[in-house]
Amino acid sequence: MRWVCKKGYFVIIVLMISGCLPKRVVGPTPKPTEGRGIWVIAYQIASPDNIRKIVETAKENNFNTLFVQIVVGGYAYYNSDILPRSENLTDSLFDPLKDIIEEAHKKGLEVHAWINTYIVWSREALPKASNHILYQHPDWFLIDDNGKSMSEYTKDDMIWHNVEGMYLDAGKKEVKDWMYNIFMEVTRNYDVDGVHFDFVRYPVGLFFPQKSGYPVFGELRRAVDPLIISRKAHYYDPSSLVKRDISILDRWNTYHFIMWNEKRSESIKELVEMVVEGIKKEKPEVIVSAAVFPNPGTAYKWCAQRWKEWPLDITIPMAYGGNLEYVGKLMASYLTTNKCVYTGLGAYLKTSGEMIKEIKLGRGLDIDGFVLFMGKPCFEEKKYLSKIKAKIFSIPALVPKFPRAPKRIDKNRQEDRWIKNIEDSFTSTSEFFKCLRDNGKTYNDFIKEQADEVNLIEKIDNEVYKETQIEDSEVVLSPKLVRYSSIYIRIPSSFWGKVKALSKVTLVRTALKIHSFPTVARRYSENSKKPLGGDCGFTTLDKDDQITKTLDEMDENEIREMRTSRGLVILKVDKIIPPHLVEYSKLDLNSKRIVFQRKLERRIEEWSHQ
Repeated sequence: MRWVCKKGYFVIIVLMISGCLPKRVVGPTPKPTEGRGIWVIAYQIASPDNIRKIVETAKENNFNTLFVQIVVGGYAYYNSDILPRSENLTDSLFDPLKDIIEEAHKKGLEVHAWINTYIVWSREALPKASNHILYQHPDWFLIDDNGKSMSEYTKDDMIWHNVEGMYLDAGKKEVKDWMYNIFMEVTRNYDVDGVHFDFVRYPVGLFFPQKSGYPVFGELRRAVDPLIISRKAHYYDPSSLVKRDISILDRWNTYHFIMWNEKRSESIKELVEMVVEGIKKEKPEVIVSAAVFPNPGTAYKWCAQRWKEWPLDITIPMAYGGNLEYVGKLMASYLTTNKCVYTGLGAYLKTSGEMIKEIKLGRGLDIDGFVLFMGKPCFEEKKYLSKIKAKIFSIPALVPKFPRAPKRIDKNRQEDRWIKNIEDSFTSTSEFFKCLRDNGKTYNDFIKEQADEVNLIEKIDNEVYKETQIEDSEVVLSPKLVRYSSIYIRIPSSFWGKVKALSKVTLVRTALKIHSFPTVARRYSENSKKPLGGDCGFTTLDKDDQITKTLDEMDENEIREMRTSRGLVILKVDKIIPPHLVEYSKLDLNSKRIVFQRKLERRIEEWSHQ
């Protein structure tokens, strides 16, 4: 019956997107059971008074669930034997988690303990606690494609690599055990209604395990080292895998990136399964949920977050941005997951009117619940919430109770795994089949072609790749290198944020007329609210992005401004090092990757013409 309802209301999204619905979206009446949650950021529960106001505000506006952040930046907002206590908690006798559970339960609200999983630090200043994980286990952190460990990252590194902070390696058994113990400590010691994963993924971008456990450049016969896979493969277009319209080298790189990414996704899934199994053995009534990237395809491609396979009680895709049409398409894609889904909505980005329309649309699609990310404490947004209450939350609702339906994938056959990986790279099954139709292919055609593809890749592995080695002493032609500096200026989406950012842009431009570029970069790198000195270093120009392409066009000492998705970036080329002959062992990691790819490309071309 539940699925019939979803199919019935599916017409709402179809009509709305086609422009047949009026501007005022009319959805079904409030349901007797509906998840209505608020994400509560950790700093907001640093005082008993705040806790009381949060609970009262949520209850007054007919919410029924609080997702309360209690682990952030590697610190605890509860009494922990594993993590250092947050420095925001000055009263040693105060236990925020215990207090908010007691207050919420008095009002009939559920509390789910929100735990930041793999990200453990994100600030400019380093942690003060000597027992912080950053100091205890720097060997547990990922490295970037320059070989630098995230445990050594500065704030500028985080900004330039467009990552939120320092991430632990999800593939390490020690990391899984450490995270598992945190979840179990909370579950055992507190009367929580649920536990909630966040940042249970790899960072978006080129980040790898530290070298132990992976073949290095001198051991290529054993396996494909992820560090030598072309950067382009990390940003593949899934439709190209259906079309097979890219070069053999690109297909080889993409195949091995995807199969490696599958291993990363399995590592994350293993932790989720460990936590679910451990909690259900001890407290079966405790709900396990996770905040995930809203698009299942890009979640898998970009950060190995294959959340459709996780055995969660509730999945919460964070559909924060975009217009009503975009959010509606995402919610429609969740109908095929056969899971309990709450949609995470970006209340901090949108008006109450926009929130009302999105929730109405979600109800029409039979979404199980909604969780609002406010940014500010909810008690500072009473006017905003009261409008939502008046329009769509006027009647209280009970929290839905749904059984879990874990789904395990049989991965015994290599070609079946490969096909599953391609399908999961699309937003939804319907998008995948649309791609087949657009290219004039049946599913059987696709199966046959991909079986041929796997055979081709295996032949290249055995007959070309394993014989493509570069000795450390071999003299090779290095790629072109550019040493550059940058100033980065964040431009927020809000009107006043843009006004403030543009005033800072004017200050930076004026300062650059008077002072040297490094001086200005240092001056505007004090904290994340100001323009930041981005990256200073060498690049090998093999990234297929806007900044790298611009650097490749510039001359020495040239300064150029460019708009990016991150804001305004001002670049200066300090030095250009043209290609030159050098021993392979003396190249940096990026240069080694490029040189190896060049040699592999030549050998594949020779092999294909034999």
